[in-house]
Amino acid sequence: WQWIENQLNKQLPARYYLITFTLPKQLRQLAWKNQKIVYALMFLCVQELLKTFTQKDKQLQGVAGFTAILHTHSRKLDYHPHIHVVMPAASIHKKYGLWRVKSGKYIFSHKALAKVFRAKLLKTLVDHHLRVPKDCPKKWVVDCKNVGNGDKALIYLGRYLYKGVIQEKDILANKDGRVTFRYMDAKTKRYLTKTVPGEYFLWLLMQHVLPKSFRKVRCYGFL
Repeated sequence: WQWIENQLNKQLPARYYLITFTLPKQLRQLAWKNQKIVYALMFLCVQELLKTFTQKDKQLQGVAGFTAILHTHSRKLDYHPHIHVVMPAASIHKKYGLWRVKSGKYIFSHKALAKVFRAKLLKTLVDHHLRVPKDCPKKWVVDCKNVGNGDKALIYLGRYLYKGVIQEKDILANKDGRVTFRYMDAKTKRYLTKTVPGEYFLWLLMQHVLPKSFRKVRCYGFL
């Protein structure tokens, strides 16, 4: 909760956005076998992309500031690497120290973000001698949502920093070697349950243990 309090205390007079960069399923096996380097490259591409978009934006034209958090799991605990970014629609002019705020409904085009993220990540994977699968999709998904003053987004992401992959209250039963847990369906916003063998449940948890000393939360620019 200290992290959440620190972030809320840094809130700025600007509209905030929650931007999510998702790794396509065709690249998940590559990521699983090369976790430390692929996760690091994802962070690198995201930060370069957002800094460049901010510098070139007509209204912003300055230094960006944002917080990025790596998640490796879906709501069902499957392996699903993605990076969440909380970012104010604002910048600081490096030379003159001017504070600039962007107006309008959007901070950046989600289609443009997805296109550049795909190009950047694929290039850097190849540059690091990682073989990209032939069935890699041409269209990737980047979600960009207006989250007002950022309170709810910061609290939502902050929960993942202390609760881990799953909360104890969501583990409903452990009987006859099988574990039942609940998760919220992303589309219906309703809780569903899943029952799996105990050994498989442990595997679902252990696959989300990050490489030793890897930082899953990173802040950039004026944040």
